[in-house]
Amino acid sequence: MMKKEPKDLEKEKLKMYIGVECQMSFYIFDKEFEFRKICYRAIKSKLWDNIVMLLIFLSSLKLCFDSYYLNADPELPVMKISGDIDLFFNICFILEMVVK
Repeated sequence: MMKKEPKDLEKEKLKMYIGVECQMSFYIFDKEFEFRKICYRAIKSKLWDNIVMLLIFLSSLKLCFDSYYLNADPELPVMKISGDIDLFFNICFILEMVVK
């Protein structure tokens, strides 16, 4: 694999942030900060959109399930598993929020 010339790297960097005018994100992440670049590439990928849409769909199914077991005993194993699944979706959506 060929090494990119500095001129090509500069063009790639300029294309990456088209439409993004702020130099500092949250006043701490500069445009050159590697974590910001990784997050930006992630949210621009089609895979990211597909995963988020799948999580939204599964979360909606989970809400349907919850309405069926609305008055169930919280000590039932199915309700404990339901709580764990809620925690999983909450963590996933918090991670999505942080990355975006």
